Amino acid sequence: MMPPKTDNLSDEINAIAFRSEAIERVLISRLKPSPHNARTHDERQLTVLMASMRKFGFMNPVLANQADEIIAGHGRVAAAKRIGLSEVPVIRIEGLSEAQIRAYRIADNRIAELAGWDYEILAIELQHLDEIEVDFPIEITGFTSTEFDVVVDKAKAAGGEAKEDPADRVPPLEKQAVSRPGDLWLLGPKHRLLCGSALVPANYDRLIEGRAADLVGDGSAIQMGVGALPDAILRQLRDRRDLGVHSGMIGDGFVDLVEAGIITNARKEIDTGVSVAGALVGTSRLYRSANRNTTIRICPTNYTHGSAAIARLSRFVSINSALEVDLTGQVNAEAIGNAYSGATGGQLDFARAAANSRGGRSIIALSATAKGRSASRIVARLSGPVTAPHSDADVIVTEFGAAELKGCSLAERARRMVGIAHPDFRDELDRAAHAIARQGF
Repeated sequence: MMPPKTDNLSDEINAIAFRSEAIERVLISRLKPSPHNARTHDERQLTVLMASMRKFGFMNPVLANQADEIIAGHGRVAAAKRIGLSEVPVIRIEGLSEAQIRAYRIADNRIAELAGWDYEILAIELQHLDEIEVDFPIEITGFTSTEFDVVVDKAKAAGGEAKEDPADRVPPLEKQAVSRPGDLWLLGPKHRLLCGSALVPANYDRLIEGRAADLVGDGSAIQMGVGALPDAILRQLRDRRDLGVHSGMIGDGFVDLVEAGIITNARKEIDTGVSVAGALVGTSRLYRSANRNTTIRICPTNYTHGSAAIARLSRFVSINSALEVDLTGQVNAEAIGNAYSGATGGQLDFARAAANSRGGRSIIALSATAKGRSASRIVARLSGPVTAPHSDADVIVTEFGAAELKGCSLAERARRMVGIAHPDFRDELDRAAHAIARQGF
């Protein structure tokens, strides 16, 4: 057989490759699915696509013709509609025949299926994702936690053992380690072990504070409530730099970080160099620090709690507490039964403001149990009012871990919430989680 003529092959390929060079924003309502699209998109894929878009944005433009008919990207458009996007990026394809378009639509889906995996590298990458970011939602990669275990097993089968990252190697002890009450051991990037009594509530706060602090990076603008747990979390931020403050209230823990040079407000896009609060709640030390201090500004609530102002701050992190949280992420911070503890406060305002901040996070931190460990604070159903709905939930933190809920289905939220409950209550909560999954949420 004679080889094909190739004199002008490069020019022909280039002519195809550069038929469209511009990406445009197109109203999603204008885009029409092709009646010739043979690819189907099940619920699991659409859920993963939605979570991916919330995490990364709409990264892969849709391909469409001049009549707004989709050539490639039907699944992405369906997911974008579900999360409420009004526009999507589109590349217009011109100059292809009807046969070429139909063939490309099939090839675009089929060719990716012909690729394989290097399971050793894949196992390392998935493990690192989980280590680089606490409780990174592995599911947005398309792999479930069960499939993750299968990948690790295949990596071991392919190479004997998964490749070891030098950073994971534990150096030999120079002398015997002795643990004393109060010692907090870090077991890798995610696990903590405290030497202390399980009957002392403050010990649970110590385990929680580190997990919440892990979500606060250099240059973050923070909002925190007042009390023992918020102050404990602030103590864990002593290795951060240039933190800012925009909060409804500030307490004594704020002074320590200012004096240590941690809180500078240097990176805030507004109120640079100034800590903004609605009230000071603490001891005389706090009030003496604030007296005639031009780096502290007390503002009305329409500014401290206003989403318009906070949205101008990047990396805004809201940290608040709760009395209980249900399996979907609904928060009750007001009352348990007939025992009323307080008003709604600004928790919901700050949670929504954090969602509008570039790089912002909203954290609810609470111990997993109450009443001497006889009651779970992670519950199937709230016993009091809903202070913050599940649609505003981002990260829930207990001494047993951090559940990242944003972008998750109700069934996945329930699974993650069970994982941060006290082990004594997980069987009961797991049954409630299965009931949610059976309803198809």
